[in-house]
Amino acid sequence: MSAQSQIFNPTLRTSQASGEGFACPTMNTASRLAIVFGASDRGMMVYDTTLSNVMFWNGAVWVPLGGGGLVPVGASLNTEVIYNNAGVLEGDTGLTFNNVTNALTIVGPATVQGLVVGKGAGADSQSTAFGNGVLANRTIAVANTGFGNSALAAINSGNSNTAFGNTALYQCQTGVGNVAVGSCLGSLISGVTNTAIGQQSLAAATGNDNAACGSRALTSLQAGISNTACGANAGDGQISGSNNGFFGFGAVHDLNTDSNRYHYGNATVASHKFRTGNVVLGAGNVVLAIAQGIDFSATAGIGTSELLNDYEEGTWTPTDSSGAVIAITGTMCRYTKIGRAVTIQGRITFPANASPATALIGGLPFAIVDFFPVNVTYIGSTLVSYLLGFAGSNFYIYNNTGTPLTNATLTGADFYIGGTYMT
Repeated sequence: MSAQSQIFNPTLRTSQASGEGFACPTMNTASRLAIVFGASDRGMMVYDTTLSNVMFWNGAVWVPLGGGGLVPVGASLNTEVIYNNAGVLEGDTGLTFNNVTNALTIVGPATVQGLVVGKGAGADSQSTAFGNGVLANRTIAVANTGFGNSALAAINSGNSNTAFGNTALYQCQTGVGNVAVGSCLGSLISGVTNTAIGQQSLAAATGNDNAACGSRALTSLQAGISNTACGANAGDGQISGSNNGFFGFGAVHDLNTDSNRYHYGNATVASHKFRTGNVVLGAGNVVLAIAQGIDFSATAGIGTSELLNDYEEGTWTPTDSSGAVIAITGTMCRYTKIGRAVTIQGRITFPANASPATALIGGLPFAIVDFFPVNVTYIGSTLVSYLLGFAGSNFYIYNNTGTPLTNATLTGADFYIGGTYMT
């Protein structure tokens, strides 16, 4: 039996209401699907009593007709979204739309490519745009994601950028690999692999590899590279520079174009505390601000101060302070200052002279508080016993009877000194 013979020939029937009309053969869905049709059978029609629709064979598949329009095969008329599947309208229970609540629902795993939601939004097959004007100027850019009004609105050829927030990456045109969360990176035009999280953070126009976390972090940066800021207003005011770090609310540098510096905290921070472990430095030094130092008050003492705030070492030059204007010579004269304690050493040579003035040596690196004795090793004579300094920067030379010596007495004298005094 041929395929056509499996369906009754259509007939003209008389309807009591409207007179004559065209009537298709009727059968249920199971019977219809049991018919074997080919391409030469196109045009055959039956009325499917299960679907209550006229089914038309187009030479390849059954096409439903009814209800004044096309009805997808197997689709629920209430919720399933109709789509074109190789020329055939179909529905899928995994993709539904509720016209009462206006809810679009995806059930089960799904892959979404080139999703565009919002007036004026634009995307390619690898990009996603949610919001008015998102990716609106995209031309050849691919793999960008924008969520929020006008996010990535200017992008045309940049790739792999991600923007979440109103006007995030708004001016980005050719940037690559940038991430913005919040209304931030709005001024970036061509930067690469920048990351910003926080309102108005990281306003760089052309910078690369910068990272900002916190409202207005690095908000003034224009062309910096590899800067990092964590905390609200961290790095705010930094215009350019590279490899800087700003950590904590309002952490900023004194120089807004400096590079290779890290700053922790702001001027109101009272202390920075490490719970445990050692602080290990590489090749750098610990540089303290003026009048600051190392506080040892954690180990209680009975002194008036437990702050070590100075260390210095260098050379000093002995001079004649007696008024005789003689040329005293000093060699190997060095000093070391730790806190208030100053240790000096050196070799002093007096010239031949006839001055009766009491010898007085000046040129100490720091002024003396109260007085101090200095040990002496005298070469070739026992005249010099000790040196004694009083308030100021000078000291006298005494013999073993406690008598201060004159310049004439010390003519040609050559001796070594060493001692420590307080300043």
